[in-house]
Amino acid sequence: MGVVALGGLCALAAVAGGMVVLKGRHDGATKVIKLSAEAGGLRKTADDPAASVAYPFIAEAVRRGRLAGAQQTSAVYTGSSRDVLFVGGTASIADPAAFLDRARPNTVLSFQRNGTAACGTFAVLSAVHPYCAWATSGSYGFVASNAPAQDTVDLAKLASRMRADLDG
Repeated sequence: MGVVALGGLCALAAVAGGMVVLKGRHDGATKVIKLSAEAGGLRKTADDPAASVAYPFIAEAVRRGRLAGAQQTSAVYTGSSRDVLFVGGTASIADPAAFLDRARPNTVLSFQRNGTAACGTFAVLSAVHPYCAWATSGSYGFVASNAPAQDTVDLAKLASRMRADLDG
């Protein structure tokens, strides 16, 4: 019982510290999602991600993706008139494209997937918000605007930069 409790505390400490780790599938590599102080040119805020406008929609999208044993973390990043939510984690994802097809907000308005990356829009009451996501065999990430906008092109570029900084 003590070993199980210690393991749970270690997992909680890793998530609380903003780092999620998963043993690689075959090559022994370790997948890491690390919440950096800066990502994609934006800075991480102290805001509670669960209080952000986009959070309930993106959390629902991840739930709809049906990942078993996912280790997830989230943060709000801001800068130069941007306010975005990042939700990402590690999990064994057998079919990343199928995960992205399932992992859509329940109020999705548009969706386009290109391999293992996707972008779309979702409704928050009468406002439209863009989001972009990626998935690999060992990790996933969602970047969603907390402010209304319809253009996913700029958000796709930002999501690519954020992925480079967060998905190691």
